[in-house]
Amino acid sequence: MRLGLITTSLDEDFTGIGEYTYNLAKRLLDYTQENKDKLTFIHRLKKELDIYKSNANELFVPYSKFGPIRYIRENSAIAKNAQEFDLIHEPFIGLYKKLKCKMIVTIHDLTPLIFKNDAPKVYQYYFRYVMPTVLRNANRIIAVSYTTKKDIIRYYKLKEDKISVIYNGVDKTEARMEDIESVKAKLKEIFRIDKDGYCERRSVANKMEVTEKPEFILFVGTPVMRKNIPNAIRAFSLLKKKGYPHKFIIAGRKGSAHSQIISAIKECNLQKEVFFMGYMSKDEIRALYKLASLFVYPSIYEGFGLPPLEAMVQGTPVLVSNRSVMPESVGDAGLVVEPDDIKKMAEEMERGISDENLRRKLVEKGKEQIKKFDWKETARNTYEIYKEVYLDG
Repeated sequence: MRLGLITTSLDEDFTGIGEYTYNLAKRLLDYTQENKDKLTFIHRLKKELDIYKSNANELFVPYSKFGPIRYIRENSAIAKNAQEFDLIHEPFIGLYKKLKCKMIVTIHDLTPLIFKNDAPKVYQYYFRYVMPTVLRNANRIIAVSYTTKKDIIRYYKLKEDKISVIYNGVDKTEARMEDIESVKAKLKEIFRIDKDGYCERRSVANKMEVTEKPEFILFVGTPVMRKNIPNAIRAFSLLKKKGYPHKFIIAGRKGSAHSQIISAIKECNLQKEVFFMGYMSKDEIRALYKLASLFVYPSIYEGFGLPPLEAMVQGTPVLVSNRSVMPESVGDAGLVVEPDDIKKMAEEMERGISDENLRRKLVEKGKEQIKKFDWKETARNTYEIYKEVYLDG
């Protein structure tokens, strides 16, 4: 097979879709080399990545800084070269042009349709007016969960057999001791609270009480509206009223819900109890997971829900909402609550940090749950879809 994998999501600093694309590309190389397929990575910029140092080919498409223009130019360039391929896979939002080869697209979630405030207007427009054409032109659609598949069928009225579900993998790398010690040191740094209640890291002193193992509840991700962090803060405030020493840490760039989170912090008088760590490296995030007493992810909508599984890798109990994909990805390996029931969320937080028998059970169940999500399996199942689509007429 002559396969094209679009890797433009790796051209700049990547998270999310880029992580999916990179892990898929890295493991697809094994299957394409074994079966003597011709694999080509399609992207914009020359970049030093191990996958580009393989025996795969590269096809460069025009680069533009402006999103819509960039997308149009990329689509045109790919369509122009499509006859060189038997199949092209777009791991993000697809191609609107009809290609002279077969096309597969991966859909991760429908946030621009379901939670419009969490998506730029250009994506809202794209998912409403362009995506129907993309999905109609695709020979097969890969959804990263059964929840996402149901959403695609609901919003785009597609036939069920056109959509295949292939779960993402989870990085099983455990936190290194040197990273754990480094993050411990950072947690001992002074936290300055500015006029908006935003806590920033500063050196020296010890405003946040830190023991040998810091006691804190953790959220990782960009705090957009659907993540439901204000309710988690309100639940945390009920926990604090019982005298628990734990802090609440938010690790991630500022998101669309930042002002609502600040309001909840002030409303509950938690300015010295909730800390924004900002963007952190993968190694630092692994260490935070490892150190946390409990990981909370009360999101109302997700396409896959990776962070709770990453927390399980590090042996940390998790608490999630009962909405969207969360019960599917977490199963019975986490505490599950109604995202609007603040009192119940607080009760489950308390169980998650204080009931040692429960914590041990959740950790053991978590170890079993993460076995279901492996990047090698993701690549193998994706390659099987390639063969199936290629041989189908």
